[in-house]
Amino acid sequence: MRLGNKTLLFGCHQILIHPLFVLMGWVKLYGWKMLNANIMLAIIFHDWGYIGCMTMDGPDGSLHPTRLPKRLVRLLPQESLVQIVYHSRHLSSKYGFEPSLLCWADKIGTAMMPSFLWALMAYLSGEGWEYMSNPNNNDYVEGEDFTLLGLRRFHIKYKEWAWSAIGVSRSDRRTP
Repeated sequence: MRLGNKTLLFGCHQILIHPLFVLMGWVKLYGWKMLNANIMLAIIFHDWGYIGCMTMDGPDGSLHPTRLPKRLVRLLPQESLVQIVYHSRHLSSKYGFEPSLLCWADKIGTAMMPSFLWALMAYLSGEGWEYMSNPNNNDYVEGEDFTLLGLRRFHIKYKEWAWSAIGVSRSDRRTP
């Protein structure tokens, strides 16, 4: 099974768990007032472009925001599509745009996930190995050993990076 399918089924981008944490990240950063139906659609579908990808950060996975199923693209409103495409810092930079608000909600949502859960999902799908072994795309967190404990330590370091990247103090974090 391809890595992109694994991440959506039981990995770090699992189609029920990950959007729930991204929603929590959105509310933490922007509040309920900035949440609307278009944002909810973007939160739910933003990583579905991983379907069929062999990698997470490689040539196909790095373009996942632009690889949404065509039927889905036709159904989504423009606001949702813009949030989805520019939730990738890589693509935002490539196209000369600022990352969308969803980008930061995605990062904080991942940081709000309990480290033991993230580590288990990264281990089961195998994607954690790619995250930790790719220093070019993962310049903000040092890799660890590919064990559940190593993945947990990696995620704990990721949490520190994500919170500091958006300037949220420790006392304002209150993560699960």
